[in-house]
Amino acid sequence: MTIKTTEGEEHVTSQGQGTLNTVLGAVGTAGALGLGAGLFNRTRQPQDEGDRPVTRYEMGLIRESLAKDNEIALLKAQQYSDANLKEATERQNAINMNQAVYNGVNTATVQCLQNQINQLLAMTKMVIPGGNVMPPLPSPTTTTTGTSGASGASGN
Repeated sequence: MTIKTTEGEEHVTSQGQGTLNTVLGAVGTAGALGLGAGLFNRTRQPQDEGDRPVTRYEMGLIRESLAKDNEIALLKAQQYSDANLKEATERQNAINMNQAVYNGVNTATVQCLQNQINQLLAMTKMVIPGGNVMPPLPSPTTTTTGTSGASGASGN
């Protein structure tokens, strides 16, 4: 494929051809390095001592070990959750106890105030006996000054 540029024409490959070349080059490189042997041939020989197939018995032991590890992790998680739940419950109980004390004190205070109001209302309704009331004091405008004015009128 030819592309016209400002410097002239350049020959390049198409996008599909470039992709194909990249893929085939990667496969060839992997084959040359021996990395692709397991892709096409299922009878790969072990490279190390630990690199071998596992028997059913060994797989059973591995599964049993994993099951025990999971059980231990679950028990630890339950203990952690139980401890946190216990702590949260104790905090809530302390808060509830403080609220109960507060409510009790406020109820007693309101009852005391109600009793005082009732006593004041009862006092205003009481009748005070007459013997306990002092006679009214004479006011200065109602007092009379002797009989001089009256006798002078009758003596003439």
